[in-house]
Amino acid sequence: ALPIYAKLTRSLPCQVYVNPGENLKTDQWPQKLIMQLIPQQLLTTLGPLFRNSRMVQFHFTNKDLESLKGLYRIMGNGFAGCVHFPHTAPCEVRVLMLLYSSKKKIFMGLIPYDQSGFVNGIRQVITNHKQVQQQKIDQHRSQMGNAQALATGSVPPGAQAFLQKQPGALPMTQGVQQQMGGQQVPLGMPTVGSVS
Repeated sequence: ALPIYAKLTRSLPCQVYVNPGENLKTDQWPQKLIMQLIPQQLLTTLGPLFRNSRMVQFHFTNKDLESLKGLYRIMGNGFAGCVHFPHTAPCEVRVLMLLYSSKKKIFMGLIPYDQSGFVNGIRQVITNHKQVQQQKIDQHRSQMGNAQALATGSVPPGAQAFLQKQPGALPMTQGVQQQMGGQQVPLGMPTVGSVS
């Protein structure tokens, strides 16, 4: 069995559709995008950036049914997808948030107008989350060392070395690679999920 913090990568073909009236040029979007899952509760401070954004719809194909079911399951249980556009892509979009509405059974991509503010906001949220997780790990290790010291009367050399080691990185999200399908949308949009 894989540890709970293992990074899993999946590839899903998809199509993205621009809503009528949205001024969004997608003909230069890359054919492949990378999506990272993030707990939705971490995004609450970014609400104003979401409210000032454009929306696209993502439709995934059933080519890999197990991966698709997994995406529905995890995104229906409090996760959002942070979709990264490579810096080499000649397009205005750097990041979009993929959300799943279990009520409407649709995937929607929100593209904040303030891309740099959104990128910085996401970075800050993830950095803060990792720091909190690190503090919890350090506190747990410290408590384990104290319990060992109380049990034996002193901290054994092995425990001392254990306490001094820096813990490994525990990713807070699983990596999910979304593969963009063909440019089948009249506006030349890549494909990713479904939103109505």
